[in-house]
Amino acid sequence: MTPKRSDLLEYGKMDAGIEFTIADGMKLRVAGRGTARLLGLDRTRIKMMDDLFMPGLDRRLLLVGKLEERGLDVEFQCSSCVIWDTDSAIALGRKVGTAYMLKCDQDKARLFQYAGVGTQW
Repeated sequence: MTPKRSDLLEYGKMDAGIEFTIADGMKLRVAGRGTARLLGLDRTRIKMMDDLFMPGLDRRLLLVGKLEERGLDVEFQCSSCVIWDTDSAIALGRKVGTAYMLKCDQDKARLFQYAGVGTQW
């Protein structure tokens, strides 16, 4: 999810009025969707399809469930996380408060686990 329309390629506007509830309980409306690209370790390209454009977010977010749906594994440790593709790490992050900040080419990309049901999309 991103608050910046410029992050998304192949953008499509959404008129359905879909809302998403974020971790603090705030509801945000989805304005569109597209494809975002991140650069991971060793300049590995990470393509995030169907990424949501949500004006009002204060940072970019990655959903662990969506990464796993795309065949990636996310491993959390006490103060860090690793995103794995088959047998190689493609992104690393460090814990900052209750979030994990990725070391990648997009500023402030963070990983969160969404605990709710039925309102993700």
